[in-house]
Amino acid sequence: MAEANNSIQLAKLRTRLHIAIAVIARRAAIRETKAALQRQGRKPMHMPHREIVAAANDYLATHRSELIAEAKQIVERLQAEGFFGRAALGGAFGRVAQEAIFQDSFDQRAGR
Repeated sequence: MAEANNSIQLAKLRTRLHIAIAVIARRAAIRETKAALQRQGRKPMHMPHREIVAAANDYLATHRSELIAEAKQIVERLQAEGFFGRAALGGAFGRVAQEAIFQDSFDQRAGR
């Protein structure tokens, strides 16, 4: 029962990390799109948000791999700083997730 609970909590943690990567990549695409519009002499603050998002989606589709790679680095740094750790995830959930991650890494090193 505890092992199943650990795997569920670990899956939730991984899902949160993947969501964080996707959000950071999307925000970077929007930021770059706004900067490109400003370089063209346009003012993004006076444009409909849907136009900026549509252009950002095109940018994201074109530069997906580099945006995801940058976002992964940011999430890894945040995770190392404890942003996704025990305090951020809340009490028992954080402990279970950290124990599961430790157990997974131990099992991989031991060749299990």
